[in-house]
Amino acid sequence: MSQRLRGPLAVVMPTVHTSADAATRLQRALDERRTIESTSAAKTDRRLAGSVSDLRVDLSVRDQRLTTRRKSWNIEFHGVFDPTPNGSSLRGSIDIPDRRQLHTLMLMFRIAAGMTAILAVALAARDLIQGAPLTAWPTVAALGGLLLVVWFTALMEAHGERAAGEDAELLAAFIRRTLA
Repeated sequence: MSQRLRGPLAVVMPTVHTSADAATRLQRALDERRTIESTSAAKTDRRLAGSVSDLRVDLSVRDQRLTTRRKSWNIEFHGVFDPTPNGSSLRGSIDIPDRRQLHTLMLMFRIAAGMTAILAVALAARDLIQGAPLTAWPTVAALGGLLLVVWFTALMEAHGERAAGEDAELLAAFIRRTLA
């Protein structure tokens, strides 16, 4: 999972426990609202949320701290328990349900910056056609702003995907520890 989480990630977590025992372990972790952080000195406080039945598991990761909460790339796990000869296996997928919302928001910023640059270029062209003196700084500023917005929004999307990948790794590791 070291690459960015760009789509649903299928996971299989075998355990020596029966489906009912494994479901009880996960439900206890939900009831205790345990943190999924791997270190106690973590900057965030991500905790498990969701529901567990004897067969179905629906989990998500939520940050309890308001200052570190990430709202546009929450991770969700949906899976089912399958009985095996040695216990059971939890099969499912980890995904970002609102991945498109982050991309759409960043696209809106890019479009707005692009429209501003087009308007600045059009006004400069109108001035040139009419023979008025050209002031280049608004056009240069709009084009520079467009480049900055494109660069900044790409960084934000990449950060969101990296954070989602990190959450997915923490969630998978937490489930494995809980079912061990």
